[in-house]
Amino acid sequence: TCTGRSRPPARRRTARDLADVYRPDSILVAPAFIEGGVKTKVLEAIGFGRPVLVNAIALEGVGCDNGAVALSLDEIRQIVREPEAHIDRVDAIGRELLQFLRESCGDEVRAARWSTVMRKQA
Repeated sequence: TCTGRSRPPARRRTARDLADVYRPDSILVAPAFIEGGVKTKVLEAIGFGRPVLVNAIALEGVGCDNGAVALSLDEIRQIVREPEAHIDRVDAIGRELLQFLRESCGDEVRAARWSTVMRKQA
């Protein structure tokens, strides 16, 4: 209910390192509602091997198979409410996204892309 009074601002903590944010026991829940651009927090979480619960808009610009990992808002709600019942789905999403990241942005891929760019410049 709205009482007409505003809440005091929440205390914010600043992480010194992204590893402090994406701890091994963390999960990213980040449905997006505004299209456009790559959602950096999604890539960060994937890069740290954290499962992400996102919709198709949050994956826009990432380049992965959205159908394999994008969730509806109802699915996200269900997983948040009953994580134990959906742990296999969350794990599968995490593995799918991590594999995508390795295949598209891993060290070998990045080195090959830079090598190609440098050869074209020579």
